[in-house]
Amino acid sequence: MYTRNVGTLGLAALLCLLSATAFAGQPDGVWKGSVQRGKASPVPMDIRFDGKGGNVHFGSPYRCAVPLESGGDDAGSTYIFGTSGNGGGFCDGLADAKLQVKQGSDAKVLVVTFESVGLTGRGSWSGTLRQDKPSP
Repeated sequence: MYTRNVGTLGLAALLCLLSATAFAGQPDGVWKGSVQRGKASPVPMDIRFDGKGGNVHFGSPYRCAVPLESGGDDAGSTYIFGTSGNGGGFCDGLADAKLQVKQGSDAKVLVVTFESVGLTGRGSWSGTLRQDKPSP
């Protein structure tokens, strides 16, 4: 019985390690979904990861884009919002804020969280994104 329990625990640890390493490093490609602050309406969001960071686009009602830089962690889970090129109060309020990215329930889901300090959309935001299928 002891040997079987130790074997079961070892297998469980291995599975946890494999799922953690499946997302090691920065996500790649395009991820789309929505984010939400509290009970407010969801806002469409997509991220294009490019190897050193990426670019985030927010849909209506904000309609703005913000570059991302890698936050320097080995896990590739922290990014820093840059300065919006097309303005907008919401995206301006994200400058220098941290975006946290974690793998969701499977490898094709990202859970994102960030804080906005701007006057528009101030507060804690979170949501899920799915990996976009590449064009044929």
